[in-house]
Amino acid sequence: MKTKIINQIIKAGIAAPSADNSQPWQYSQTGNIIHLYIDKTRAGKISDTRYLLSDIALGCVAENMLIQGRHLGFEGKVQYFPNDEATSPLFPLSITFKKAETTESISANAIYARKTDRSFPWKGPVDKDAKQRIQAETFGIDGVNLHWLNKKQRKIACKALFLAESLRFSNKKFHQELFSSIDFNLNWKQSSTEHLAPAALNIEFFAKPIFKAARNWKTMKIL
Repeated sequence: MKTKIINQIIKAGIAAPSADNSQPWQYSQTGNIIHLYIDKTRAGKISDTRYLLSDIALGCVAENMLIQGRHLGFEGKVQYFPNDEATSPLFPLSITFKKAETTESISANAIYARKTDRSFPWKGPVDKDAKQRIQAETFGIDGVNLHWLNKKQRKIACKALFLAESLRFSNKKFHQELFSSIDFNLNWKQSSTEHLAPAALNIEFFAKPIFKAARNWKTMKIL
C-alpha cells in the first residue's frame, strides 16, 4: 500500500470518537498492516482501570479505518491480540489490508461530519427504516450484535446511567477525572480537537457559571 493510502486510513482513525475526546491510542505500520496500541499516558484513569473505555475507543478507530479502507479499495481484516497475549490489554488488535474488488463510500462520507456534541438533535422514536439501516451496518462484523431496548429496559438503563453520572459529582476522583477532560481555556463558542470543549457539553446558559465553578472540589461540595 502506498504511503498516501496509509495516511488517509490513519487520518480516518484519528477522526473516530473516544471517551472525553481523548484519543487514547497509538499506531505503527508494517507493510500493509496497521497495529493499534493503547496509550498508557492517556488511558487507565479511574473509570478506565481495565482499559474498557480505551478498548471501545480503539474499536471506533478500527471501524473508521476499515470504512476508509473500503472507500479507497482495500478490504481490512482485524486480528485481535496479535501477540497472542490475550491477558495484555495494551496491544489489542492489528488490521491487515488487501486490495478489494469493490469500493464503498457512503459510510466514509460521514467520518469527517462527526463532531463531539452532547446536545441531542432528534426527538421521538427511531423509525423502522432507520433501525433497519443501522442494523445493516453491523452485518458481517464478528462478535457484534445490535439490541434495541424496549420501554422497560430503557427505564432500567436510564436509571443505571443516572447513578453512574452522579458519581462524577459525589466522588472526588471521578469529579477530578471529569473536569480534567474539559479544556476551560476555550470559550463557550470554540471547538477542540483534543479533550472536550465547553461548547460541546450542551450546558444551559444560566448553569454555565455554576458548572465552571464546580470544577473546584470544595466548591462542588458546597453546591
